[in-house]
Amino acid sequence: MSRFLRHPALAVLILATAALRPILQPHLPCTDDIAFHLLRLTQLDALLRHGVLFSRWAPDMAQGYGYPIFNFYAPLSYYAAELVSLVAGNLNLGIRLTLALGMVGAGWMMYRLARDHMRPLAALTAAVAYLYAPYHAYDILFRGNLAESFAWWLLPLALWCMGRLVRHGGWRWSAATAASYAAVILTHNVFALIFSPVLAAYGLWVWWGERGNKNPQSPNLPISHSLTPLLTALPLGLLLSAFFWYPALAERPLIHTERLLEPPIFVYWGNYLNLYELLFPPRLITPDLINPSPMRGLGLVWALLALPALALVWRTKRQRWVALFFVLATLLTGWLTLSSSGWVWANVPLLEFVQFPWRWLGVGALTTAVLVGFTAEGLLAHWPTGGQGVVLVSIAALMLADGYWLNPRYCPGLANPTVADIAEFEQMTQTIGTTAKGEYVPLTSAEFPAAPATQQFRAHPQAEIASQSRTPLVLTAALTAAAPLTLTAELFAYPGWVATIDGQPVAISPSVPHGLVTLPVPAGAHTVEVRWRETAARQVVNVLSAVGLLVVVGMAVVGKGARRAESGGQDAPVRGWQMGALTAVALAAMLLIHDIPSPVRHAWLPTRPPIPPAALYANGMQAFDVNFPSRTMLADGQMPIVVMWQATRPPTANYQTFIRLVDRNGRVWSPGESIRPRFYRPFYDPRAWPLDQYAEDFHMITALPGTPPGTYSVELVLFDRETLAAVPLVTGELSVVLGTVALQRPPRPWAVAPRFTAHLDGGEIRLLGYEPDRTEANAGDPFTMTLFWQAAEPPTANHTAELLLMDEEIVVWQTPISVGTASFLPPAWQAGDVWRGQHVFHLPASLPTGLYTWQVRYCVAGVCTAAAPHASLSQLSLTAPAHSFDQPPVAQPVGERLALVGVLVGGNLPATVTAGAPTAVELVWQAIAETNTSYKVFVQLLDEAGQVVAQSDAEPAGWSRPTTSWVQGEFVRDEHTLMAPATPGRYQLIVGLYDPLTAVRLTTPTGENVLLVGEVVVGD
Repeated sequence: MSRFLRHPALAVLILATAALRPILQPHLPCTDDIAFHLLRLTQLDALLRHGVLFSRWAPDMAQGYGYPIFNFYAPLSYYAAELVSLVAGNLNLGIRLTLALGMVGAGWMMYRLARDHMRPLAALTAAVAYLYAPYHAYDILFRGNLAESFAWWLLPLALWCMGRLVRHGGWRWSAATAASYAAVILTHNVFALIFSPVLAAYGLWVWWGERGNKNPQSPNLPISHSLTPLLTALPLGLLLSAFFWYPALAERPLIHTERLLEPPIFVYWGNYLNLYELLFPPRLITPDLINPSPMRGLGLVWALLALPALALVWRTKRQRWVALFFVLATLLTGWLTLSSSGWVWANVPLLEFVQFPWRWLGVGALTTAVLVGFTAEGLLAHWPTGGQGVVLVSIAALMLADGYWLNPRYCPGLANPTVADIAEFEQMTQTIGTTAKGEYVPLTSAEFPAAPATQQFRAHPQAEIASQSRTPLVLTAALTAAAPLTLTAELFAYPGWVATIDGQPVAISPSVPHGLVTLPVPAGAHTVEVRWRETAARQVVNVLSAVGLLVVVGMAVVGKGARRAESGGQDAPVRGWQMGALTAVALAAMLLIHDIPSPVRHAWLPTRPPIPPAALYANGMQAFDVNFPSRTMLADGQMPIVVMWQATRPPTANYQTFIRLVDRNGRVWSPGESIRPRFYRPFYDPRAWPLDQYAEDFHMITALPGTPPGTYSVELVLFDRETLAAVPLVTGELSVVLGTVALQRPPRPWAVAPRFTAHLDGGEIRLLGYEPDRTEANAGDPFTMTLFWQAAEPPTANHTAELLLMDEEIVVWQTPISVGTASFLPPAWQAGDVWRGQHVFHLPASLPTGLYTWQVRYCVAGVCTAAAPHASLSQLSLTAPAHSFDQPPVAQPVGERLALVGVLVGGNLPATVTAGAPTAVELVWQAIAETNTSYKVFVQLLDEAGQVVAQSDAEPAGWSRPTTSWVQGEFVRDEHTLMAPATPGRYQLIVGLYDPLTAVRLTTPTGENVLLVGEVVVGD
């Protein structure tokens, strides 16, 4: 073991094997951002191959219009990946190898940082804690953030250099600190922003703690005399990287920066963690899970191992002082992920651009790993023999504690992308320039062009363009202008583009509204060129960074560094079996997690029948389990529900689900879309699901603001993403009830802000506002009016009201409504309560087209009169169809009634039709009475064996006359088109009506559910 630990790089590499394996697979993991980073690398590769060593402009992105992404997004990780790709021969492999090297580098640099404060085995423990930190794996395998993942090794490197600078002094360590700090800035903007104060604080903290101690470099020189290099290092790092960060900050007003902070996803206040997420317990390893959703957090094992660190090293002054810094840093970074730190996020400049508070976990994982190392150091110091065994067990625990993340899913796409794939990817994913919101598009582009760029000058009716040529950053054309004109280049205008005509500079201006480069061209023959150059301000900071580079190189060459490495303690003897144990842990982790089937790996596979009633869908999808943690919740709270899905046969469409709260009357009391937990990763297209795997479907049940207490059903609906049509179960229902939940009164009255305010005083209660579901509707449509009532004082009796529809002063329709629900009437209310009331009804089919006004009338003592208090609400624009009460002619009379909905008067069928040709069939219905159900008409052709050979299902009259719009006695002409069978012969045409929600057909008085219209002859 001693020899093993004398080669720590090899030790780190062996212990990293389990973490490296999921990275070094034939395909990239399916992550949030990895495709973005691969395509940015593709762009950089194309620029380098054209001789452009550094460019702030990405010419092939943003649909070929280009945009300045490398002016704002730190590029160093892409250059590293490019170098690796040149060796690997493939960009896809190169980016995977870069992620792997970054991970090993993170472990190695953590070892070096920890080794300055502790003995080798403890430092190796810190390295493992950092390597296997849950957020580290999340960054690589689920976010797929190349830049942030690559920066993980630079953070401990910068701290290590800073510590050496403080303790040893010397310009060489100052140069190393400046270079490592600049590398952080040039690798990832956000890490640089949040890590900078930590790095500076660490330097000052260690310097303060070392005051009076002897300098290892010069024993007669106190540490305090090393302050000058310390104060020089970070400013020098800023100077070294100024060519990037200064334009990025100065030019923020020139791009759509506001898109970086679009709610609800890209804002800090929507992404706080809670304590459970921050300190989540170990999770099972489930490779059969289609959509693993690892939590972002420090992890419970890491927190527990870090907890005793300070106490265990308290007796050693230097270790105590350093450990205290990492304790405080861990507490601070952990707190900044919680909502209680909101005032910091709201008031510290630039902090809001971090977007996600959980990004502090990158720094928190580092500080926690050092504390884990200090815990190991204390065990080894206080318990030399047994402590080694405990440390070895701790290393194994860290490697296996959250193996859940070690099973990512892989995407075969973008195997070896080219610049042509960039535009195709943007179109397919509806992204702009490999960013979610197009935040780096120049501000002058108020509207993104509809068509991709041709990357040329646009044709002009008064210009004859003889030739054009383009390199990545230069566009040239030879043209003849018949008259002075404005020429447009398909490039976004941005500082850096300059134009010349026949070698003479000419001003550029952005087009409106697209913000493209335009320039005035005089009449005559000209050579026009648009070229990308550095602006004067950028040239200045480029020179300053070059000066900084010369200074750093000079300091590294002529400066003096430490003559000997620091040691955190004496090596302790370790038996051979312990060395083998570390290697065995690494190999076992790799094999157990990835290759050996075991009950742990398959813990969630379905072994139970589907959710009752059998949640087996007609398309083969099956919900086989549900995690319903409680049957009660506060009305203003949330409750997680997890449904397990599996496909029993290959699905044929891309499905999605939502869960809703429904009362016994069928009214929905939850938002239109399910809320998902922050850590949840939705399942991908079910058409690609393996049949032996399953998916987790997370939902957060929430009620609409103002929902009254009571018992509600929790319904699950599966629907087709493309058509939005609900998928029926094998039993015909369109939803399945997972269970019921009892909503309890919230601890304080609902804070409700109705969309529209209204004022109606009913004494004990008053109307605060209302929300109609729309302002335009058709006669017969279903309609929902939501009213918000407040208790001015504790009500002593029930209250009622009326909802009216007014045509000026005339009441054309009215219905009584109850204030409160049947399970929560006003006598149960308290003063100050605000409750939502939902009133669902159908608009009368008999109303004529017109503009109507809603009105609410309060019923005094249960009596509703015209003199009662009332409030006028919004208007409703109603459209009614034309009603005909004259019977159209029918060639094939039927005259059969279906329930109390309508009579099929008859039909008009063609005498003969051509085989395989479309056939028009007209039906004539007469309405018996108004109905609140929108029935569908089915029309079928049957062969001699009674088999259906052609069919049409639709609402009447081509979906224009639903049965809810029928008025008693009117006739409705209903045309359908059938595709005639290919085989000539005689076929029977049958018709019927059915409820699409239940699939139940209406019947005649004699019980028949189909009506025979006539015979159709199909000829050659």
